[in-house]
Amino acid sequence: MYVLKPPAAGYFTCKIVIKMLLWKRKVPTLRSLEIFSQAKYDGDNDDDANDEPKRKNVCIKSINKKNIVENVDDKASRSNQCVKKGIVLAETGRYWESLHYFDEAILCTPNDAKIYEMKAQALLELRELYPALEVAEKAVKINTQWAEGFQTLGRCQISCGEIKQALKNFCKAFHLNPILDELYEEDIKWAQQLLVQQQQVQQNQVKQPCNNCLLSKEVETSILYNFD
Repeated sequence: MYVLKPPAAGYFTCKIVIKMLLWKRKVPTLRSLEIFSQAKYDGDNDDDANDEPKRKNVCIKSINKKNIVENVDDKASRSNQCVKKGIVLAETGRYWESLHYFDEAILCTPNDAKIYEMKAQALLELRELYPALEVAEKAVKINTQWAEGFQTLGRCQISCGEIKQALKNFCKAFHLNPILDELYEEDIKWAQQLLVQQQQVQQNQVKQPCNNCLLSKEVETSILYNFD
């Protein structure tokens, strides 16, 4: 995953430092459907006409199964290629272009949580906060036991001002993977500091009425007691 480094306390932004993923690219040896359609079944007894329909059915089923496998492998290979291109573009700061490849990869492999997580980070870098939050939520729905997914979700939530929920997800990520880099020292402590600051601001707002409220009360009093 990318690794997001949090900024100074009180500033709801995240800077992305992107790391290359180790993708195990499949290189399948594929045969086209035309080759299969041209193939003929060589039976042991050509004179047995009763077995010919069965042989054709078996051949057709084999072709369909192989075709499905080929299609899945093609999509997986295409998805990996798109992810690699998206990472290269994101590393050079071309985030909008990288999103195009991440979206194409998602179309090929819609159940890959890592692609959603990378897309969320690219959106976060572009300050598309709520779209990033939505995509990060999809990542953790696909893989509910992935610590990095909850870490990225927490950072998206902090950027949207949802500090309490972000802290919960950071803690969940920590329980899933206690040795995750920077999770405790930067993410959890950072969220705790922001939460304290937010609570202090809310307390001050309750204790001190706003100037507009005081001004409106003064105007109301002057009107009530002005008999001139």
